[in-house]
Amino acid sequence: MATKSNAKSNKTARASGTLPGGTASRARGAKPTSGGAMKSGAATKSSTRESSHDRLLAVLDLFSLERPSWTAEEIGSALNLTKTTLYRYLRTLGSSGLVSPTVGGGFVLGPRVIELDRLARLSDPMLRAAVPVMQRAMEHFDGLLLLCTYYRDKVMTIHHEATNQSFNFSMQRGQPFPLFRGSPSKAILANLPPHQLRTIMLHESRQIRAAGLGEDWQEFRDNMRAVRNAGVCVAYGELDPDLIGISAPIFRSAGDVAGSLTVVLTKKEYQDSDLEPFVEMAKRMAEEINKGIAAA
Repeated sequence: MATKSNAKSNKTARASGTLPGGTASRARGAKPTSGGAMKSGAATKSSTRESSHDRLLAVLDLFSLERPSWTAEEIGSALNLTKTTLYRYLRTLGSSGLVSPTVGGGFVLGPRVIELDRLARLSDPMLRAAVPVMQRAMEHFDGLLLLCTYYRDKVMTIHHEATNQSFNFSMQRGQPFPLFRGSPSKAILANLPPHQLRTIMLHESRQIRAAGLGEDWQEFRDNMRAVRNAGVCVAYGELDPDLIGISAPIFRSAGDVAGSLTVVLTKKEYQDSDLEPFVEMAKRMAEEINKGIAAA
């Protein structure tokens, strides 16, 4: 898919300083004073600190189910770190409990991660508002409910409720999924601010085209508007071939999307003509969660 990335749009993207996922980048140049002089030294130090912090956090990004353990040498090679920087990072992460050494010289994620996970479960306003709503719904619903949030360009489940614990689905808690596939992701994506959607289009046009969301900015924008106006996104088998997802957005405040609530059904049991009650159910639950967040 070709994006309209002419010189004008490139200039606009650089000027806005907005990255995919909604993160605003800081200008790398020097900052002018009121008298026109440049605070180049202060700007350089600030930029260096930010770069160092980013690289420190990048160590944590290396760990995955496929690769849960890394040696110091492997970390240094993957991130192109000097030995001095590498061991400084590992000392910092180790002393904070974010990584732990293992037999054989490796490192794994540390116990602080578990502590933070528990704290998030007990204190996250969206979880506190959503879990009681989801549990009440399960008294009258035979299926699966998902509560999802997002960061950067990833969407993940943070809670689920199921009447049948053997329900087979891929969006398990903590498992990241792309922003462009599945109803939980699209319900979030469609409710991002227009300037953020435009930036995402500039950076992720190939993935957007592959997901069938638009060949150019105008088509992508129109598709997202249609989902937003509908109030829900319905997707068939995009993540799990046998499942239907019906997702409604959840907001921290007006216009500030925080995640999505998804009603999951099986294709075997439900047809298109059966979905309307579940569309209304997803909307109703999301609205109740929104009110709970606002009242927190």
